[in-house]
Amino acid sequence: MSAPLYIVNAFTTGPYAGNPAALVLVDEFPESQTMQKIAANLNQPMTAFLRPTSTITNDAASVSYDVRWHTPTKEVPICGHATLATSGLLFSEPSVLPSSVASISYRTAQGAELTARKDGDWIEITLPSTEMHSPPPEAEKRITAVVRKALGEDAQIAYIGIGGEGFGHYMMVEVDEAYNLGAREINFEALLAPEIVVNVITSKSSQAGVAFVSRMFAPAIAVPAEDHVCGSAHCLLAPYWSAKLGKGDEEMRAKQVSARGGDLKVRFLGSQGRVALGGQTKTTLKGSVLL
Repeated sequence: MSAPLYIVNAFTTGPYAGNPAALVLVDEFPESQTMQKIAANLNQPMTAFLRPTSTITNDAASVSYDVRWHTPTKEVPICGHATLATSGLLFSEPSVLPSSVASISYRTAQGAELTARKDGDWIEITLPSTEMHSPPPEAEKRITAVVRKALGEDAQIAYIGIGGEGFGHYMMVEVDEAYNLGAREINFEALLAPEIVVNVITSKSSQAGVAFVSRMFAPAIAVPAEDHVCGSAHCLLAPYWSAKLGKGDEEMRAKQVSARGGDLKVRFLGSQGRVALGGQTKTTLKGSVLL
């Protein structure tokens, strides 16, 4: 038995930029261990498995899918870039979805719902937002030492925050703009602290028209340790920079400044407790996988 397989780069229009995700379209989910083995074989930063929740008609305006995400080593509860990559593929592939479809909803294993809609040449997805809090004093002292080891003693740290409900394993660190985040070699092995899995480093951007830049490291779960472009990191970044820059729900341009890099449009929908992320995609592979 086989299933359609695609590889799509998220947050870019280029074949060698953005963050790639593998997408496997199934009628029913394979066993969890089988999905994990497939993800390990494909060896992409993320593999998404999609199952339609109902019959898709030729005149449908919206559709819904159940979704599961696997890195090469484990299943994860949420993945922004794979959601964008999936949406880009579905909206652009007439053999999968009719052109009448303008919105897609995804239901996660935990019961959360993510949505995607067309926005001209871009796609906008919505993810839950989270409010950060400072770590307790003793933990902050320990975390600050870890961060300095990772970033270098010259890093001017403006803020360290821990994600709220559902994001307690996320940490965000703001550094001074002069740090030149995109040009730095980060000692990501120093970020293997047991209480933090996802480490988001950010600074205000010096580029005109770009509000902020970021990088994300998750050496405990990710292959490679740096995520090329991390959508879920913006569940923390959007509320933070919206408040700091006084943007409210206005659109902000953002860049992830990893080696591959990516471009995003970001809005914090505070009244809804959501973050809207806009991006573009590029499909680089079409085929099938034997199940």
